[in-house]
Amino acid sequence: MKRLAYILSYLVVISACQQSTEYDAFVDQNQQGKEIFLKEFDFCKKYADLHAGRNEGSQAAGERFIQKQKIFYVCMEKKQWIPKH
Repeated sequence: MKRLAYILSYLVVISACQQSTEYDAFVDQNQQGKEIFLKEFDFCKKYADLHAGRNEGSQAAGERFIQKQKIFYVCMEKKQWIPKH
């Protein structure tokens, strides 16, 4: 019974965390479609990973995460994908 509760809670947490990666979480301004969205989403994730600064320490790790998120959203906006808020 505990395993079932653990699995269900894990699935709920994972499904909640994936909202920002879904096609429905962004405005498709140019009617490009989901297939192009997925390609550009992957590109922007890799681009953000490459261009985020190298920081050390626990506080710097949080700063690097914020920097990666900013780079990712700027990349998506340049490709005409605006996040819904």
